[in-house]
Amino acid sequence: MTLTKQEYRAVHAFVTNGDESTGPYPYDIQPHFDNLLRVLFGQEEMWDDFAEGYAYNEWVRIGKPIDFYPWLFHPDHRDRFCRLFIDWLRLEEVQREFGYTECPCPPEFKGDKEIIRVCPYCNGTGKVMRPWLRVMKEAQ
Repeated sequence: MTLTKQEYRAVHAFVTNGDESTGPYPYDIQPHFDNLLRVLFGQEEMWDDFAEGYAYNEWVRIGKPIDFYPWLFHPDHRDRFCRLFIDWLRLEEVQREFGYTECPCPPEFKGDKEIIRVCPYCNGTGKVMRPWLRVMKEAQ
């Protein structure tokens, strides 16, 4: 159940928020799993939706082999955690809810609504794609 290179890139973009200075993400989740959890736990609404919604439902679907959190965080099955996470990120409702952030529109694109100028970053929507979503969309 290993991840594809594109999926590893998406996890890396999620963990680093698209910061390319961290270098390429190695195609082995083990050494970077703690960073993924740290970032995911820091985004409480995302964590709740992923763990208590999507992952929990998957655990129920497969028949609750052991208690939920030991199953989810089992050290021998980190790829399973990442597979669940990637599959969850692919859901349209997750992309709509968590895949965009407010655009840091330059000042010349804010203010007077009489002036018709469209921000080149968000094209006037006020939202920009988060790096992980951009990577996932590239793969489609």
